[in-house]
Amino acid sequence: MHFRRRLLVFILCMAPTACLGPRPYIDAAYRDWQKAVPPHASQRIFQVFLIGDAGAATTSSPVLRLLRAHLDKADSLGAVVFLGDNLYCCGMPDSGAVGRAEAEGTLRAQIKATRGFSGRVVFIPGNHDWNRSRPGGRASLARQEAFIEAALPEQGNAFLPDDGLPGPTAVRLNDNLTLVTLDTEWWLEQPIRQLDERTTSDPTDAAFFVSLRQMIAEHQGEQLLIVGHHPIYSNGRHAGHRSPWLHLFPFTAAWQHAYLPLPLLGSLYVWVTGGSNRLQDLSGKRYRTLRDSLEQIFATHDGNLIYAAGYEHNLQVFERRGQHFVISGAGSKSPDYVAKSNQATFTDAAPGFMCLAYYRDGSVWLTVTVLDERNLAGRIAFQQQLNGHRG
Repeated sequence: MHFRRRLLVFILCMAPTACLGPRPYIDAAYRDWQKAVPPHASQRIFQVFLIGDAGAATTSSPVLRLLRAHLDKADSLGAVVFLGDNLYCCGMPDSGAVGRAEAEGTLRAQIKATRGFSGRVVFIPGNHDWNRSRPGGRASLARQEAFIEAALPEQGNAFLPDDGLPGPTAVRLNDNLTLVTLDTEWWLEQPIRQLDERTTSDPTDAAFFVSLRQMIAEHQGEQLLIVGHHPIYSNGRHAGHRSPWLHLFPFTAAWQHAYLPLPLLGSLYVWVTGGSNRLQDLSGKRYRTLRDSLEQIFATHDGNLIYAAGYEHNLQVFERRGQHFVISGAGSKSPDYVAKSNQATFTDAAPGFMCLAYYRDGSVWLTVTVLDERNLAGRIAFQQQLNGHRG
């Protein structure tokens, strides 16, 4: 009885804090980020909006409305990149199949958010777009590619890389900025895919990395924005970080406000689910190979290189050796827990997106915008100059 009373007091004291939600983490070196001012908008030569994991969106989804509000003020010197998992849970069903109408509605919602925007629109695939790499995944991806490109004919090629291949595919955005798209899901589950999922044009693992190294060599000294669904660094669930609250309130993993205390069962749940999908987690052997190889290849670039991913349903920023790695996966799902510190510059479990602004003086500025009930244009949660110089 004494233990129960203490537990009840603890819950009553801490539950209000849980309801308020986690606060963003900002590294000490950037606590005064609001004092840093980017160049005037007239000096901006290009901007790229990054939004990932929008596959649960509808036309009324708040993050898509927020994105639309910003795109309405943008010009043709810009691009929007949807960073994969454009459809949950299992990609694009066949025509007439159960779930096809819902999937079409989800894609239309994302496409509608870009209507009237005169810049470039690009979608890349994620693991859910591949039907979670179960049989039929490549066909599912092909259906999504065909649907998006039919809905955006003015874009020419809006779904990249093409044909379920891993890339890399380069898109010249301006004279000094190139977008490079990767299909990281092809890499992660390529060896176990059914034979009928492969094509004669599938490269070997080694050829994929050779192509990427060659592409980066061709763009030495330029600004590169490389996008893939899976991150290299993360403080999120797929890097083994779970909310301490799950030990006490395990049902909040499925229902945000399900504060039913089950401390022992909660710890068991965290232990059981912590390594439930190693193939898709940073701890997985093949994922580690991907991460290490990309790091080594990126390090050969002598200009400004930024790698942007989705996958984790939150917002994160990392810097390593003068290169920057961002996660913008808070496009539609309820934000997942994200740990603080661990050498991150910024983390936030909040719905929103990121924008990269490129200026005439060569500087690049990252802006993280999150939802704000009091402001239709959202709120800037963090801003940082990404100058690309190596430390």
